[in-house]
Amino acid sequence: MSRCLLLELLIAALLLGSCDRSSDEQPDPIPAGHARVMGVVTDEADGQPLIDVAFHVVYRIDSGAPARESRNPPTLDEDPQLSQNFPNPYADTTRVAFDLAVPMDVHLWVTAHDADSVVWDLGEFTLVAGHHAIPVANSALANLIYDFHLRAGPVTSRIVMLKNTPNDGRLRAARPLAVSASDGSFALNVAVGQTIALVDDQSHSLGNTTLRIIELVAIKAGYRSESITQNLDPGVRREVSIQMQRE
Repeated sequence: MSRCLLLELLIAALLLGSCDRSSDEQPDPIPAGHARVMGVVTDEADGQPLIDVAFHVVYRIDSGAPARESRNPPTLDEDPQLSQNFPNPYADTTRVAFDLAVPMDVHLWVTAHDADSVVWDLGEFTLVAGHHAIPVANSALANLIYDFHLRAGPVTSRIVMLKNTPNDGRLRAARPLAVSASDGSFALNVAVGQTIALVDDQSHSLGNTTLRIIELVAIKAGYRSESITQNLDPGVRREVSIQMQRE
């Protein structure tokens, strides 16, 4: 067999292997209960990609205007009684209330919804029996769905709460969900499809809502903020293009 033929066979084998590897490549899986929004952000004037654009999400809430109803205090028993935080959703500060039948050591912490990683550990406390209402405020938390956990003795309770700072100047100081790369590309996973309890600042129930409609907000110094609205379902990939105007 000639050297030229061997070389041709070797090149063909390398090309075939390269094709096989590329065909096996799969996009990163979308976490359960999330949708993925991706795309490119550019300067409207010259079409150049923009780097370090911060992306935030504001959830559109539709409660269907349910009837308001007063919340009755929970009946004390041996297990801790954790109530829904109020207000929910909240922009800056919310309150979490719970009742203890006996003095207990409690541990309070926050995770992203249905996740194990702790994003905020409020600490451990020794509390007397009775009603407790704790203010919860952390500007470092991004707009997202969170699980608030209470462990009292052997019992762990959880509620779902939504931080949803509106689209205004406060977003500029908040932690973004994603930042655009050098080529202007971005990608973020957004929790959608979950049902949360709506509660006003007087702890009145406002019914439930399913989170599907989001406003994706792009923020960069020297540019006007831009936003687009998307209706998303879990498991969906959505590509968008955003152009930003200079101030």
